[in-house]
Amino acid sequence: MKGRVRLEWIYLLVLALFLWVGNGYGAESAKLTNADCIKCHKKEVSQINAHGGKHKLVGCLGCHKGHYPMIPFSKMIPKCSECHHGKPHFKLSHCERCHSNPHEPLVMNLAKGYFKKECMTCHKKEGEELAKYPTKHSKLACNTCHVQHGYIPPCLRCHKPHLAGQTNKDCKLCHAAHRPVPVTYGMNIPNAYCTACHSKIGKMLASTHTKHRKLKCVFCHRGRHKIIPSCEACHGEPHPMVMVKGKKCLDCHMDAHALIK
Repeated sequence: MKGRVRLEWIYLLVLALFLWVGNGYGAESAKLTNADCIKCHKKEVSQINAHGGKHKLVGCLGCHKGHYPMIPFSKMIPKCSECHHGKPHFKLSHCERCHSNPHEPLVMNLAKGYFKKECMTCHKKEGEELAKYPTKHSKLACNTCHVQHGYIPPCLRCHKPHLAGQTNKDCKLCHAAHRPVPVTYGMNIPNAYCTACHSKIGKMLASTHTKHRKLKCVFCHRGRHKIIPSCEACHGEPHPMVMVKGKKCLDCHMDAHALIK
């Protein structure tokens, strides 16, 4: 009896295999479509639809030329270089260090390791700024700040504000992250931001009774930190040459922030 049951099972298995092959699933003519992939790979299809970037335009079978047993396992996952070539970034090895999931190629967790050379192959401008204007930022790995691709950390995570109440938005009015020095700014910077560091000068300016007291610091020190304008830029030549006798303005007026008439 047991032998008969065993033979019936073998018969059923053979019949199932025959039907499977007969229906074309094992034949060379079998054709998969992108619509077939979601039947088993719902997670991957969901990922690529949400964060696939340009990979989304390729379609599953644009990368995966087939499925086992129609093709070997070794050929199911293509090499990145099959599509990505012709740019310095694509010459880098070990793509998976950053692009750990090809279905979400730009969702990159960079919290571990040291990344700099890799980043510069795409972010050339930022790299040039860090090199041209060397600061402590220049010595850091890119992922010291950018722990994920596209993540911009708040300045105040590492830096103390010059003035209580300043926000990250205020920091960016004067400092660019990849070239924090030189300091550049517009005409909308309040004096309090300057006098937070230049307190002595701020007190002098507040104590003067001349028109300079009413001016913003950036009215004279325009555009870039440490710019010192000439008095003649605003005042021209107010005194006859015979009176000045080759002296400079501040030889008599002492200090632009606390003028002596």
